[in-house]
Amino acid sequence: MAKNQLRILADNLHDTAVLTATSEALPIANTQRSERPMVWRSADLQTQVIEATLPTGGWVDCIALARHNLGGAGVLKIEFFNAGTQVGETITAPTALLIPAGLWRAGIDGWGASYNDEMPAGSPLGIHWLDTPVVIDSYRITLEGGGPDSYIEIGRIFVGLSFSPAVNFNWGLQVQWQENAEHIPTEGGSLRTVGGGDLRRSFALQLDWLNDADRVQLVTQLVRVGLGADLLVALYPKGNDLLQLEHTMVCRRESSFSHTHNHFQNWQASLQFIEV
Repeated sequence: MAKNQLRILADNLHDTAVLTATSEALPIANTQRSERPMVWRSADLQTQVIEATLPTGGWVDCIALARHNLGGAGVLKIEFFNAGTQVGETITAPTALLIPAGLWRAGIDGWGASYNDEMPAGSPLGIHWLDTPVVIDSYRITLEGGGPDSYIEIGRIFVGLSFSPAVNFNWGLQVQWQENAEHIPTEGGSLRTVGGGDLRRSFALQLDWLNDADRVQLVTQLVRVGLGADLLVALYPKGNDLLQLEHTMVCRRESSFSHTHNHFQNWQASLQFIEV
């Protein structure tokens, strides 16, 4: 991946796959569902293997595990197959973005501390981007737990081919941490804060330099899957730090898609996403 710019995975092949798992205290099919309480959970901490078969196959350049409990010590191995033959080598991907030795603070940061731990709302996301897309019809995910629980858990899995525009979004990108809380003054003059709970991010960005091919991709991908579809959006997919983590989320479009044909062979579009 040559450029550190916007990537959107709209067509999640995992949602169409036939799935099996080593054990299912909660069903593996829950990784195809959006609701946060619906998760896959193993029966124990033994090595777990998830196998997926796609009905028609497809192109892939990304695989991501969202809302997992593997922690920084977990192990994630990925194998892609086509017609029974492995495509490429087995991939070993991180389950958390560990703070590197040069930035890790002895006596302050815990051993094995990760940027995931520093996120305001937490962000258990294991993600791997391929340098070159491949065609697959099945894949295998091998997991070894490293978290504090007596089981392995995953909320959502994404597998598919991402879209990236030829020209990145404009300066002025907005990332908002939405807090469900309200300040209420009391009769005595104090300020009470009611509500709270989970934080939810939103992204707002402007694409002012869309060529015809980019416009077609946005229409055929984002509009086709609809407002209710879960998307994987990464604003800065390269790197291994908090910038990448804060700017990557499972989300949906907040509003209908529109574009403006502002001059010859160029279009503009605004995109707003809200975290699922």
